[in-house]
Amino acid sequence: MKKDVDHYERRLTARFWDIVGDKDPYDDWDLFDENSVESMIQHIARNWDEARVLVEVLESTHLDDEYTPEKQYPVAHFMDGRSRNLAPRQGKDPDKILHSNKTRAEILKRIPEIANDDFGDDPDEWRSWYQAFDDDPSFPPYR
Repeated sequence: MKKDVDHYERRLTARFWDIVGDKDPYDDWDLFDENSVESMIQHIARNWDEARVLVEVLESTHLDDEYTPEKQYPVAHFMDGRSRNLAPRQGKDPDKILHSNKTRAEILKRIPEIANDDFGDDPDEWRSWYQAFDDDPSFPPYR
């Protein structure tokens, strides 16, 4: 488990450097602040429930004997962490479940947006990524 978490943390750090490229931190601190590894982890944590559901639905699409690229699958998850925190102040129910329908392509677009990583159309890889962090008691730190 610890080995898996270390692997995915290294991938996340590498992704950070892909984003910032050869930029000097002294030239553009905002870029580094917005894309820091800590910010990426916070983003993952805020969307952790959605990530879990999307990984499960992706697995289901691969087991679906009637799969077609246009077929939509029901997706239901809690709102992201930031929205849940703001919901009571906005007169909304923080425990409301969000419902949508997504194609496999839409799922495969959204999971990398959450993860800041991409394992393509491989549900086993996505499950491994999710499980490595979910089994770590210190992650996500901002649930």
